[in-house]
Amino acid sequence: MLRRLLIVLVPFIIVSVGMRPIGVSMASGVSFTVLKSRGFEQKIGDHWYYCAEGVLTNTGTSNAKDIRIRLRIYVGTSMVGESSERADVPILRPGETSSFGVEVEYLLSNLVDRYELTVQGVETAQDRYRDLVAIDHHLAMYNERQRIFGEVLNTGALTTEYLHMYAIFYDTAGNILSRDYAFTLNYVSGTLGPNSRAPFSFETSYFDPVASYDIWVYAETKAPGWYPALLQATLTNAEIGGPYGNLMVRGTLKNNSNIAVANWETVVILRDQQRRVICFDPDTTYANIGPGQTIQIEQEVPGFYLPPSWATVELVAYSEDVTNYVPTTSTTTHTATATRTATPTQTPTPTPTSTQPLTRTPSPTSTPTHISPTVQVHLPLVLGLPTRTPTPTATPTPTRTPTATPTTRPQDKIAFVSDRDGNEEIYVMNADGSGVTDLTNHPDPDEFPVWSPDGSKIAFKSWRDGTWEIYVMNADGSGQTRLTNNSMEELAISWSPDSNRIVFDCPDGICVMDADGSHQRWLAVGSSPDWSPDGTRIAFVSQTTGNREIYVIDSDGSHQTRLTRSPDYKEDPIWSPDGAKIAFEWLPPSGGYYEIYVMNADGSHQINITNWPQYHDWEPCWSPDSSRIAFSGEGLYVVNADGSNRYKLSDLSHTGVRPDWSPDGTRIVFTGDSGGHRDRDVYVINADGTNQRNLSNNPAADDWPTWRPLGAPGQGEGAVFH
Repeated sequence: MLRRLLIVLVPFIIVSVGMRPIGVSMASGVSFTVLKSRGFEQKIGDHWYYCAEGVLTNTGTSNAKDIRIRLRIYVGTSMVGESSERADVPILRPGETSSFGVEVEYLLSNLVDRYELTVQGVETAQDRYRDLVAIDHHLAMYNERQRIFGEVLNTGALTTEYLHMYAIFYDTAGNILSRDYAFTLNYVSGTLGPNSRAPFSFETSYFDPVASYDIWVYAETKAPGWYPALLQATLTNAEIGGPYGNLMVRGTLKNNSNIAVANWETVVILRDQQRRVICFDPDTTYANIGPGQTIQIEQEVPGFYLPPSWATVELVAYSEDVTNYVPTTSTTTHTATATRTATPTQTPTPTPTSTQPLTRTPSPTSTPTHISPTVQVHLPLVLGLPTRTPTPTATPTPTRTPTATPTTRPQDKIAFVSDRDGNEEIYVMNADGSGVTDLTNHPDPDEFPVWSPDGSKIAFKSWRDGTWEIYVMNADGSGQTRLTNNSMEELAISWSPDSNRIVFDCPDGICVMDADGSHQRWLAVGSSPDWSPDGTRIAFVSQTTGNREIYVIDSDGSHQTRLTRSPDYKEDPIWSPDGAKIAFEWLPPSGGYYEIYVMNADGSHQINITNWPQYHDWEPCWSPDSSRIAFSGEGLYVVNADGSNRYKLSDLSHTGVRPDWSPDGTRIVFTGDSGGHRDRDVYVINADGTNQRNLSNNPAADDWPTWRPLGAPGQGEGAVFH
């Protein structure tokens, strides 16, 4: 399919044709050129988007702000979609560049013939902070993916706030592979004090090897001296041990100030032999440390996080009250390097860009750092500590405690969505993959099946009447009935434990109805409802206070109670089967990556159980005994409900695994993606990671698998649709 970039000239706007840059001087002193771009389709949940990302430059003579990129998409000569976004860098000086990304929602896929980009900005005398530098950055293989690791250094006299980093990755021909937003150590507020630095990482393209990359870094600033406190972390011991080869780091943390410090984090930083950051693992603690107080700290880094080439470990600390990241002067040497060194195929060295010598590279706040990943800036050496050398038995190959032997019962069924017949339909199959049956068999899309707790019915979302509505059918596909008439794009459905009622998203909040669609009534302002296992309460998300908070309400609409209180973004509360806890997705207000939190049913004891802010962790699913949670990360993971013993079961998927436990807790069904959204299949795996099998094994897209309940009391079913 031919996609080409058109010339469009409007006041203060310049675009490019193909890959050939064009520049024109404007009387206003502001003009732009799109140097490179790529257009592509992406499906997020049940929505299709056409996306464009690339690099633009200010070809004018004045600083520019409020830079917006408008994307238009065409089918033939007809424009079918339009959207705009701001450039990644807020202020561009003449000759500087910025990355950008913009997307427009589009109903169908594979129809767009071309896209068109236009850029507009406003002349300004404003400038931005110049004293941020990305140092010592390099490509490395980490957890089976290429990543960029490095550090950002504040060389100026001001404290930064809301630090942003973007990167664009290129192949050997200079074509754009992908764009990414970096995670830095100070991810909550992006604060970084004068003469301080923080590690960062980017995740590169999923499929294609990276040859070179550009990095942009900028931040807002505060006045000098804003940072009032300083946390001093001192490493005392680090050793590898346990059945999974985890790294246990111990030390002390001292508050060298005259104020109390709260909401602090300790961060373990791993470096290679060249002193470059190759991994960092933060751990958040919500506790006050008084002025001058020293406490003992302990942090465990899972063995599967440890890159093979790490050589030394550092322990640092920071807080929202502390903007300086100050590395310790203590380092523990990793003695197992010789037996854990990666093979050359695990750490490819990208082709150096001979036309971009290091002397060309200005500060990344003005134009991007575009260098070979082999170029580095050496950091000061730090002292070494005596090492506890692990014995050969201290770091065995990780093994997982076997679960009960899975048994397949005649009533074990799995519902799922597939477009194998040309549009999305709801299918059901036996737990061994046999007996695949199309239940809905309708020319319009039917999606997101949700079993009733007694296993007799399936609620689902359908477009068959021209809007997304909730339908219900019997488990064999008969009796398909429309229940709602509210035209909601995003729907959440949760059955009551007795299978008699359904709570769902409605236009003005959350509503409840009988299972046949009768007696519909409004409950509260909010979304994403989930019915408690005892049937008395409903958890949901509401933004009535300005922040997205989690609430519970009695099922009759009375006694609404707020459980969370913070500016963070919370989503999709899910009750544990025993009703004692609620899991939910959490995103920091400054952006970044989703984490999964667990709290008691009354809102107390909120803990981050995934704690890996370099990739989205979401879609939590409780085990039937409420002891573990399966979730989507860089594949399929399982973690104990208290956050311990996190391990990866499968790395097949990167677009969301949507896990669901079997009713007996011995197996997990999930979506596996081996090469793009058209290659999704339904897989099943034992809960200990053994015996992974492809159940659907079809070239079409098979997705959203869900296990048929056995009708156990208190075992509710719910789903949130995005």
